[in-house]
Amino acid sequence: MPVKKMLGELQELHRDLLAFGTGVADAVAESVNVLREPHSHTFMPEPVWGASLSEHNHRVVERCHRIVLLYQPVASDFRQVTSVLHAASELERIGALAAEIAEHWANLAALSTVPERLPQMAESVSGLIHGVLDAYEHHETVPTRRTARTLTEIADCAESVTEWLTGAMKADPAAVEPGLSLFAVVRNLRAIADHATRFAEALALVENGSFSPATRTATGTETPRLATGRR
Repeated sequence: MPVKKMLGELQELHRDLLAFGTGVADAVAESVNVLREPHSHTFMPEPVWGASLSEHNHRVVERCHRIVLLYQPVASDFRQVTSVLHAASELERIGALAAEIAEHWANLAALSTVPERLPQMAESVSGLIHGVLDAYEHHETVPTRRTARTLTEIADCAESVTEWLTGAMKADPAAVEPGLSLFAVVRNLRAIADHATRFAEALALVENGSFSPATRTATGTETPRLATGRR
């Protein structure tokens, strides 16, 4: 009976993690959506999803602690719990980075135009997170090569945006303040991509117990064997 109850708790834990991940992915999508045309948006004083993400994170961590205390899982079951905690930690950081991007919304509105590749970078980062979550939800494997290409594309976009910003700030002193905000946004987007990769690593550990570094990209991250399906 205790084993059956623990397995039920583990299933609930995966559902909690998926709900947390979905909330984070939606937060990232909302925060980067503004980057397409920042001067055309009405800005909220703060994101409305912060409290919801904190609640999701608390639920995941609390359930992990309850499983360990009540059932004392061993081997693969214990590995699942610790890997979920690691995944939740990465999601928490991604949510915080998305909130930091939102803090720069108002400053970005002062830009008369945005770098051509900024929307592409934002779309790639958002798509990376959604891709990992889709694979987790449908018990599929994240294509490693496609993930590596996406990370390389994000790094290329960041370089292009940085070059554009440097020129814009030199040409127009009024562009310095919003330009600095955009530099911070680009840095956060790259950090989100890094944490999304680590999130996928944690999900791979849930299933396999290990991951194999396959490709080191220009972002400085290692792309693992992203098998996120669950038994």
